[in-house]
Amino acid sequence: MSIPTFFEPDALREMPGDEAQLQRVLSELETTARAMRDNLHGEPSEENVAHLGRALQKLSEAQRLANRFEEARASKAEAIAIWQKLGRAKAHFLCRMKLAMIDHQAGEFERAATALEALEDELDQGFTIYTDFLAEARARCYHALGRRDAATAQIQRALKVRLARGNARHIEVTRNIEAIITSGG
Repeated sequence: MSIPTFFEPDALREMPGDEAQLQRVLSELETTARAMRDNLHGEPSEENVAHLGRALQKLSEAQRLANRFEEARASKAEAIAIWQKLGRAKAHFLCRMKLAMIDHQAGEFERAATALEALEDELDQGFTIYTDFLAEARARCYHALGRRDAATAQIQRALKVRLARGNARHIEVTRNIEAIITSGG
């Protein structure tokens, strides 16, 4: 079950388009995370650890949209630890990027931007598949900080990658963000 979202123009925070749907999904994801913990307790296997990691990732995203930032950070931090323990480098990288976006959503724009800039140095370590997502995240942070030129450069970088990949949905989202940034919010 997905949660429809939109970007508010001032800080490009991702907002839920349907609060009731968000609450339904959040409840479902909390139930799933509890079930995955129970599964892991009953059968401690690498597979069940990974299931819990995925459940926590999804839960943290819904918690972020619900403005439950401390819970979102805790869920994301637990997922990060799981991926590090399992040696899942791409999932570990992605979760750290998403952790920065929890800070962005919470209004901690400078902290988020700093974390994302640090991840930039890791892209060439096998994570270039996330170049466009990282560039979009940085653009959103820079926009919130009023750094329009940096925001524009990053969103254009994301758009270039997404145009080359041809994913229509990602291209549309990126163009919408670009329009907000170039119009000044």
